[in-house]
Amino acid sequence: MKKMIFILGLFIYLNATANTCWENFKRETETQMQEREYQYQILDKKFSKLTDLAKAYTQEGPKDELVILLHGFLANPNEVRSIADTVNRAGYPVYSGLIPGYGATAKVANYYKKEHWIWWSQQEIARAEKCFSKIHLIGFSTGATIFHDYVSAHPEDKKIQSVVLISSFFQNKTIFDWFLKITRASGIKEAGVSWVFSHLPVSDVQVIHDHPETYLQRAPVDSMFEVIDLGKMNQKRQLEHKLTVPALGVVSEEDWVASPTKQKRVLRKNFEDLELITYRRPGHIPHQVMLHEVSQVADQVHELVMDFIERH
Repeated sequence: MKKMIFILGLFIYLNATANTCWENFKRETETQMQEREYQYQILDKKFSKLTDLAKAYTQEGPKDELVILLHGFLANPNEVRSIADTVNRAGYPVYSGLIPGYGATAKVANYYKKEHWIWWSQQEIARAEKCFSKIHLIGFSTGATIFHDYVSAHPEDKKIQSVVLISSFFQNKTIFDWFLKITRASGIKEAGVSWVFSHLPVSDVQVIHDHPETYLQRAPVDSMFEVIDLGKMNQKRQLEHKLTVPALGVVSEEDWVASPTKQKRVLRKNFEDLELITYRRPGHIPHQVMLHEVSQVADQVHELVMDFIERH
């Protein structure tokens, strides 16, 4: 009887401790957004405040496994909100982070380097691991590259139960080479999304143009080259052993932004336990393969991600 009472007491104590940790995590996230807003205001006097959609956020869930999501270039956490809602409805608590530099202006975004993103992601995962012993990572585009960088650099982290990499950015499609050459040669720091869309009228760019609440409408050129450098660094990294963390790679063969060939090559090279799903025609399936407004396979991607996490 005493042993049973002890075990029950220990369970209640551990559960209360975990709940307190999660409450602290949520408060820290809110404080982080206040501090980020202040930093942004210093970097750009024209910037006033982060909108609610632009802020990192958490969602409650009864399960004891946390899902962390990261958005892509130009965006804020609202970009991956539909996936966050999908996993949250299945009972998973969620943390959707805001990559340093984004959510404000192009001037602010240009200040931050890939080293900022790498350090910040390490800190956020470490912060989450104080509260959860099992964590799932879901990254889209630049967010996927950041998470790829984390699991590659920390293969010993056994709290990471799975990683989902959607439209990972390791190398741009050649269609953007002319734009990169122009911007690098001219030295410009920003480019209007509407101008890019007028030269590349495809859904990969259109969704950015149509949703200013989610995407910067002026592209930060310095930040863009940081993304490219981060992609190159990850594709060139040589691992001593293949990564054992279960990985799901989602690739659109019609991606106009990130090279599908490079995505498949890097993921196959680095992951031992890899499920690689590729989407092809009929119809154009864009970089934002998970967004219903532009992707005909968005529902499939959501189901695929949910099934993968449930199995790991």
